Amino acid sequence: MIIAISGATGFVGTHLSAYLRDRGTEIIPIPRELFAAEERQTLVGVVSQCDAVINLAGAPLDKRWTAAYRREIYESRIGTTHAIVEAINSLRTKPRLFISASAVGYYPSSGCYAESDAKKGEGFLSDLCRDWEAEAARVSPDVRCVIARFATVLSWDGGAFPKIASPARHRIAIRFGSGMQNFSWIDLHDLLRAVEFVMTHPAIRGPVNMVSPRRINQGQFTRALAHRFRSWLILPLPGVLLRMIRGGASQLILSGQCAYPEKLLAHGFTFRSHGIRDFLSQPREKEK
Repeated sequence: MIIAISGATGFVGTHLSAYLRDRGTEIIPIPRELFAAEERQTLVGVVSQCDAVINLAGAPLDKRWTAAYRREIYESRIGTTHAIVEAINSLRTKPRLFISASAVGYYPSSGCYAESDAKKGEGFLSDLCRDWEAEAARVSPDVRCVIARFATVLSWDGGAFPKIASPARHRIAIRFGSGMQNFSWIDLHDLLRAVEFVMTHPAIRGPVNMVSPRRINQGQFTRALAHRFRSWLILPLPGVLLRMIRGGASQLILSGQCAYPEKLLAHGFTFRSHGIRDFLSQPREKEK
């Protein structure tokens, strides 16, 4: 099987590429230069070689959201997805599968949502996910389209978790805001397995919540971290202070969503990490 991956050099993309290569898949990274208008034919040529395309491209959200950076966040997702969809749709013989990333930020911050009762939230992140998903859904009906709504991806190996856990390692765990906000997450290894699972189950299409099945809030997550690292103190960081430091990006922490992986579970997927203590109890090792 041959798969083209945009965002292949990012945290998830790097691990997913290695994971699939280990299973005999040929990976063709799609470099960002190919999304320029003058390179569209080269992009079409890359996509034409593939059985599937996985779209993970997007500027990091973990930066201060100035007006200019909001535009970069938006264009790096919607513009890239548009280019890939146009390339796929231009082909006579198309890839069989298109997996395009989105996020559980699509949902409101109150309530808990499966794919079957999905409800859009409000604000920049939810609007971004709506437009991102709508662009992916323009792909030809000849192509199975899966919208992978990612939760926060946790790994001992990098990404957000080492930064989040750093204060707790030094014996002071930080609780952000009230601690009552939802915290949706997924073990990196479960995410890689879930993508592979979707690839091998043709009945799965449309939005798929890629999130651990056990609901948790930010305060519970902080207490679990404190227990794992034997922290002496849990220190609350007021939301107003976090907004001063991080601007609009603070909503990623202060206005979390709850999502449930109904579709994965209904098709028989099993999680390695059902709950946060499952993840925290694992040895610190590189995901394989």
